Amino acid sequence: MRLMRGDVRDGMGLLEAAAVAAVTGEITDPAYAGYACCYLITACHEVRDVARAGEWCAKLDEHCGSVGYYALQQVCRTEYAGVLVEQGDWERADHELLAAAEILAARRPGLVAGPLVRLGDLRRRQGRVSEAIELFGKGEGDAFAIVGLGEIALDQGDAEEARRAADRYLRQHDPDDRIGRFRGLELLVRALVQAARTDEAEGPLREMRETVATLREGTLVAAVLHAEAAVRLADGDVEAARQAAEDAVVKYERAGAAYGAAEARVLLDRIVRGPEDTDAARGRAITPRESDVLRLVAEGMGNAQVAARLHLSEHTVHRHIANIMTKLEVSTRAAAVAKAAELDLL
Repeated sequence: MRLMRGDVRDGMGLLEAAAVAAVTGEITDPAYAGYACCYLITACHEVRDVARAGEWCAKLDEHCGSVGYYALQQVCRTEYAGVLVEQGDWERADHELLAAAEILAARRPGLVAGPLVRLGDLRRRQGRVSEAIELFGKGEGDAFAIVGLGEIALDQGDAEEARRAADRYLRQHDPDDRIGRFRGLELLVRALVQAARTDEAEGPLREMRETVATLREGTLVAAVLHAEAAVRLADGDVEAARQAAEDAVVKYERAGAAYGAAEARVLLDRIVRGPEDTDAARGRAITPRESDVLRLVAEGMGNAQVAARLHLSEHTVHRHIANIMTKLEVSTRAAAVAKAAELDLL
């Protein structure tokens, strides 16, 4: 409760103490021990604590494997995969989610919607929009599905539908559930900025700031700075926008959140270069090799598949995609594909 109300430091400390007690044998009931670890991993996903989630997921795997709690293991594996997505390790996240979905479908089918919805979020970021929508449909009403569909609407330029999705998400979370509300507030700020309603964005942005008021580092702090940069740019305060975007990049990188860092760099590049660049100029800046990568991404391929097709390393493919998003001034693969189609680059 302390964590979800915004007391992140103390809340995480208490959860980690319980998890330590579980793995050192102080909690003798194996079920309670497993749940102690799982609650910590879920909390790591909520606050996007990449490093801590990885450490404890390995410990939970060992515990669940020894006592046979396979369903619990897969539920927590799903939460960990969400952290991997933020970390930018999409290939591994894909593997974790598919494995969790397969095991839960066989053993606990009532729980399989969890990994499928998280897989939908991954597919959205990969630009595989039709697959994402289908997967989100398997978890109708799920909070992550609502946000995911809102993000797709935003990528497609439908700010009003994105705003409605954010409102629907926020209605599912009590005002005291500050951490739970955070994703909805992020989406709402972005939707209002896209709709040129920046005055209305100040309220949700203020709530985001209050949620992280006791923190100095971490992905949530970076996300607030990222949102701040977008609002200030829309308001025309370029210098404030630049400073916030620069700070967001630094804090994302310190937290190991590669995906957020890449998105913030795209925004920072747009701030620095200014509005004088035209779509045509951005299109001409795409190199032939980047065009090859972009066409394969548009076909729905992941980084590993693109790398294999073009005989490149996955690191090189990741760099090409980051460059493409920067040049097209978009923050997701799906948006890059949509912009490229608009510019006749595919």
